[in-house]
Amino acid sequence: METLNQSAEKLPELVMYQIPGQAPITKKDLEKYRESFNESQPRLEPIRENLRILLNSDQEKPAVQLSKILESLALVEFLPEEERNIVIKKALESGNFRVYDSAIRFAHFLLEKDLEEVIEKRIELLELIPLLSAEKQISLLRKAVVKSSNSPSTLLNITRMISNLPESSDTEEILDKITRLIKEVIEKDIKNHLDTNLTNLQVLIAINNPKSLEIIEKALQEGSLVTKKRIILLLPSLPPESRANLVHEVIKTNNPSLLNPFLEDVLPHLSFEEIKNIEKELTSLIQNNDLKIEARAMILHCFPTKEKTLDLALELYNKSPYTQKGIIAELIPKLPEDQRIILFQYILEDKDTSWIVKVSTITAITDLPKADQENALQTIIDIIREKITDPVLNQQDKSLTLLLLPYLPKEKQDEFIDLYLSQGDSSNRLHQLASKSQLYKIGESNFFREKMTKTGSQTILLDQIPGQAKSLKEKVIIRRIRTSSYLQWVKAYESLEVWKELGFDYVPIEPILRSKSSKKHPLKTDVFTRVLPGPNVETWKRNTGLHGISINNAINRILKGLEILGIKHGHHHMENFCLVFFKDESGKPDLKRPPRVYVIDFDEAKS
Repeated sequence: METLNQSAEKLPELVMYQIPGQAPITKKDLEKYRESFNESQPRLEPIRENLRILLNSDQEKPAVQLSKILESLALVEFLPEEERNIVIKKALESGNFRVYDSAIRFAHFLLEKDLEEVIEKRIELLELIPLLSAEKQISLLRKAVVKSSNSPSTLLNITRMISNLPESSDTEEILDKITRLIKEVIEKDIKNHLDTNLTNLQVLIAINNPKSLEIIEKALQEGSLVTKKRIILLLPSLPPESRANLVHEVIKTNNPSLLNPFLEDVLPHLSFEEIKNIEKELTSLIQNNDLKIEARAMILHCFPTKEKTLDLALELYNKSPYTQKGIIAELIPKLPEDQRIILFQYILEDKDTSWIVKVSTITAITDLPKADQENALQTIIDIIREKITDPVLNQQDKSLTLLLLPYLPKEKQDEFIDLYLSQGDSSNRLHQLASKSQLYKIGESNFFREKMTKTGSQTILLDQIPGQAKSLKEKVIIRRIRTSSYLQWVKAYESLEVWKELGFDYVPIEPILRSKSSKKHPLKTDVFTRVLPGPNVETWKRNTGLHGISINNAINRILKGLEILGIKHGHHHMENFCLVFFKDESGKPDLKRPPRVYVIDFDEAKS
């Protein structure tokens, strides 16, 4: 018979919430969490009370009132439909940027007639036009062009919105009008030797028709140097057939000030056919000593005839200054497979190459053919052993060395971690670092509640329970945050399928035990959360490079998950990513296993 105390091992959905080294999560824990969530739903009366301030006056609000209005607006979707729509419309018409900016994400709740009315009043709300019918969009966009003839950014938004509408005589008419407006400006710029505004150029690129491209080509030929550079950097935004003439115009200039940005930032975005068409010119540019090493290396990255790349790469490597040899090392994956090992070994054997460049080169071992990987492995093992045991190697270079461990077989990884930990006090230092949360730094004396100084919202540390020997220190803290942020935290915490899809076998979100509405602050929620027993990523990386690649990979996947969920964390710096290590047989952190990574502190989270 199923019981409330069934653990994660028997309830697979709970496994994702289990934290290494902590008591098993049970079904009873989950039910307590659910109960507290239901009891923490936003209370409508405080929301209404604060929003009355918004509805009853158009005057500028004091900071305290504005803060309450913004907190309440974030919860406006919980109001009944008619009441909610009145509030959203009023907020969108507000003269306060923060108020109407907070209301934009709820605009889809409005009736079409109300939405059309607020957009017509406020040109800044053009981004909401896609919520209207095509006919109404055309009408509003036509009016917006007249109102915004001197606003390049608004004209750019209008152009982009038109691109999402079916082509018609109406859309063509609007684009022609915009093109004429921009043409007048650019012709004046050329005549007066002025730099053309980047946004004006972006408008013409977005329109992308014969008339707009003709203006762009003229500006590329006759405009200022700054204007020409701006056009070059916009070329990737055009389809191949629209930029072919412009690409040839750039190469014809033979001007390093224009060729450097073209080669570094545009060439990688050209198709194979486009690059093949200019191969002769590119071959010549590789020999041009007036160009930057980075620009010439990018030619090799993109070079269509790969058989020529190795000789050119070795030649450029030998010409490159000490600080830029790493750029050539990045070419290894671009070489024909049978030639990669040649550049790989050449760099590793070069005594003048820095350790950071050699580290970058070693990571390219996965791009070598299997036989070459096996042949190179022993060389890499010998190099890593030498570095780890080098008593004078600085901490930065030792951390770089540890980043290479994932490229070795598992038994060698374990061997080198043991070797690294045997150096000096590394073992004690890292075991201690991996064991403790950094939240409790306020001394050894006992306390029950202590407010923690931090940016963002209030965090309450817990310790000795009055009248009991039991302590919550290092186990539970309370985060008092806006209810709207709490709801985003819950969304992230409960999205098991998203985290599974991203390759996690756990939920990488600060764990919620339970929650309750704050009595003193009706628009805030007190969230009781487990203390994660480990350092933040910032501190760990400052001390060691161990498991650095695995940690970075997890952080990137967490950020991707939040993006998929439409959650803006607010401050996802490295101090808000926490590591939790698995335990070995003795109960110590297992430093041979990559730790779990969790994102914490959702006090600024919003949708």
